Amino acid sequence: MARILPDGAVSSDFAAPPKSFSDRQLPFRPVEAKMRLALSASTIFLAAFLVFQVQPMIAGYILPWFGGSGAVWTTAMLFFQVVLVAGYAYAHCSITWLAPRTQAGLHVALLAGAIVLLPIAPSPGWKPDGATDPAWQILLLLGANVGLPFLLLASTSPLLQAWIHRAQPGVAPYRLYALGNAASLLALLSYPFVFEPMLTRHARSAFWSWSFALFALASAVCALGTWRRARPESGALVAGIRPARERIGWTPRMLWLLLPATASLLMLAVTHQISQDVAAIPFLWIVPLGLYLFSFVLVFESDRWYRRPVFLGALAPAMAGALWLLYVAGHAPIGLQVAGWSVILLICCTVCHGELARLKPHPDALTGYYLAIAVGGALGGVFAALVAPWALDLFLELHIGLVLCCALAVAAVALDGPPTRRSRRRRFAWAAAGLGGLVLAAGLGFDVHRSGRDVIATARSFHGAMRVSRHGQGTAQEVSALHHGRTAHGLQWRVGARRRWPTLYYGVESGAGLAFRHHDPQRPRRIGAVGLGIGTLAAYGRPGDRFRFYEIDREVVRLARSHFAHLSDSPAEIEVVVGDARVSLERERPQEFDLIFLDAFSSDAIPVHLLTREAFEIYDRHLRHDGILAVHITSAHLDLEPPVRALARHLGMAALRIDSPDDALRGAARASWMLLSRNAASLDHDGIRPAASGFAPAEATSVMQPVWTDDYADVLGALALRAN
Repeated sequence: MARILPDGAVSSDFAAPPKSFSDRQLPFRPVEAKMRLALSASTIFLAAFLVFQVQPMIAGYILPWFGGSGAVWTTAMLFFQVVLVAGYAYAHCSITWLAPRTQAGLHVALLAGAIVLLPIAPSPGWKPDGATDPAWQILLLLGANVGLPFLLLASTSPLLQAWIHRAQPGVAPYRLYALGNAASLLALLSYPFVFEPMLTRHARSAFWSWSFALFALASAVCALGTWRRARPESGALVAGIRPARERIGWTPRMLWLLLPATASLLMLAVTHQISQDVAAIPFLWIVPLGLYLFSFVLVFESDRWYRRPVFLGALAPAMAGALWLLYVAGHAPIGLQVAGWSVILLICCTVCHGELARLKPHPDALTGYYLAIAVGGALGGVFAALVAPWALDLFLELHIGLVLCCALAVAAVALDGPPTRRSRRRRFAWAAAGLGGLVLAAGLGFDVHRSGRDVIATARSFHGAMRVSRHGQGTAQEVSALHHGRTAHGLQWRVGARRRWPTLYYGVESGAGLAFRHHDPQRPRRIGAVGLGIGTLAAYGRPGDRFRFYEIDREVVRLARSHFAHLSDSPAEIEVVVGDARVSLERERPQEFDLIFLDAFSSDAIPVHLLTREAFEIYDRHLRHDGILAVHITSAHLDLEPPVRALARHLGMAALRIDSPDDALRGAARASWMLLSRNAASLDHDGIRPAASGFAPAEATSVMQPVWTDDYADVLGALALRAN
């Protein structure tokens, strides 16, 4: 067990915990002590399990309401990190300032209040209206629905560890911290593979609520045990555990904050990096979070697992791998990207948390130590969810986290050890850091420079980072392009008649182009489009046509109007509705659209909530009886044709697929579209069917593929199909 000396050095000269309890050490019998320890450990385990079951469950619950982007998870993580701080602060203040009986009574009262708030499923009244900042609305929603239960779950580990240490001084409480993180890891791994496939969303909510009631009962028993053993006459004189025996300097306290903040920032940044290329789904959120928790388990279970030379030695190749992945991102197989970032994250988090574990104080100060860890984690979440989208135009959180990890590792080594040995360590550490820092900074700087080449405008919002670039300025080939993440979402020629040409995924030979050209061209049409991009679809507009675009991101609307001309040049009537398309369409009366275009990708990821049975039923309600629903399914990583065909069968629609090749002369990119219609004659057209593959009337659509719903979407299956 390590402790911090007055000069900030770390020592491990505490006596080992006794191997058995004695009546002199304990105010109760050894058998009773073991039973109490077992009950406390079980309660800590259950609390940690429920903490990391509720996070993906509630985030998945509200995901369809806020655009289905990975930012929903980042914001939800911020909420849980902040409430974790509140829970640890409650435990710290309770142990430090309150008498044992007051602690027990207050805790039982709060547990009873949390039971009243069950179940935790949010009501539809929390759905956004498009006018409120999504981040703050998510925080308010989560606070009202899960705030108090989560606070009590979060406070359980430090509170019960302090009670155990007070009653049983021979017990090493830090191992219970590792036990809690192991339970959290088990919860995360079981959620996508057991709970999500086997239980509906409402069943998961009910299971969690009943489990919380069991936890509350166990916690109340632990609290009543503390009440029973406390001496009334001691009053405030025995309030909490005794003050820490050693003075802890500012340097280790700062590292208590900065090390977990960096690990938290890296975990959220890697999550964003992975999910922006595939889909915002719990599984891809859980992988980085699970590795983050595993690093806690590794370093706090025993001092022997974190070997500083091994992990610091692995940090250099991890940084090299990160630079390589940044350069090939979008081109490497998704499996390689996920595996690569996972290994890098595990190494970085283990270094941060390993150095943090080396700084753990005497158990008398454990609640303050845990509070500092929670505050540090929350600071990383605040930066990723609130500060970075406001202060940075580009996604740079990953770059910042990598640099901080290396800098803090060097600082921890330089500040460690007796003063007589620090000078040599510092010289060596700073020399190595200087060389490695130059290489890392140069590589990351080049990546930022590369992403900013030819950029004339940038924007950052809750939903992602965008940039507008211009190429070939002053020539007949001059074009402007909009990029979201690493994916081009619109391109427009700047000179001559080509200014009106539809480009990229909407070329004249694409599924979108064929649907426009051949669906009832003799009369004005009413068109709905889910996703604006730069408004390329408006290039097909004719006098009398009416376009209604649904776009969740105000920054996309601003860039489309200020740097591109498709909306202003179109002779059609153009209307843009700001807000999540699904929520907006759900609230509107039937629009009687002739054509609905579904193309709302975020970078190369798909908002899964727009491809479910519930979403397609909404589209169908707004479509004319002979209308066409066009679904853009181009994806580097997912095969979306089977789930779309299953949805077509559910709605009784005919379906076909149209693949179009690259056409550099016209600025068209390879694209795949699925066209669906209740009226098969709308698709069985001489201008459409020859270009199609896999035409199937409603009754012939495969029944093997399960229909995606808000409760179940087999994105991993679609990923596997693409891999094959």
